[in-house]
Amino acid sequence: MWRSCVEALCFVWEKISVEEKIAYIDNALVRWASWNRIISLRNARAELTRPMFKVSFNKRNVSSTEKNNWVKLNTRNVSDVIVTVTRTKLLGNHSLSLGDKDDIAKLERQVCCLQQRRR
Repeated sequence: MWRSCVEALCFVWEKISVEEKIAYIDNALVRWASWNRIISLRNARAELTRPMFKVSFNKRNVSSTEKNNWVKLNTRNVSDVIVTVTRTKLLGNHSLSLGDKDDIAKLERQVCCLQQRRR
């Protein structure tokens, strides 16, 4: 029974807007301020209001000769984002990571040209 209630709540939570989630959390913060796990609600509210952006592409490798190359940009509390798509000399079979400073240096040496598009 408990598990099905939690699953139902998770399903509904995914369907409602961010504004509704914040209003729900604010109501809970007022009503149950002395609850010993109230910090988890405060953290959830902070996560919903924290500025963020996420960029994804429909393909790992794109070519200017191909059609239907799209960029998906999700933003929250960010007024301006510049996405730079950069051509490189890499073939796509590399294992470079943007989390590694040495790999970033290797990647920068492979950059051909820059184009910017502002959203």
